[in-house]
Amino acid sequence: MSFPHKRPALHGDTTTHGGSIEATGRFKINGRRVALINDIVHCPRCGATTINQGDEGLRGGAKVALHGATTSCGATVISSLSP
Repeated sequence: MSFPHKRPALHGDTTTHGGSIEATGRFKINGRRVALINDIVHCPRCGATTINQGDEGLRGGAKVALHGATTSCGATVISSLSP
């Protein structure tokens, strides 16, 4: 899995609302699961919410959540991977 010039979100990454991503992807980067569209975000402002945007289709049609994707409550995903 290659994402040149893109930063996938990983399990435990945060959002602009201070939320935490619960990634379910089978693929891992640095030992952490890759976040996918519709994965749960635990938002301190809004409760449980989901990631709305994804890119780079994977086997089975799953899409990876990237840095800058939005959640259903309007927060923005912040990838912990260096730019």
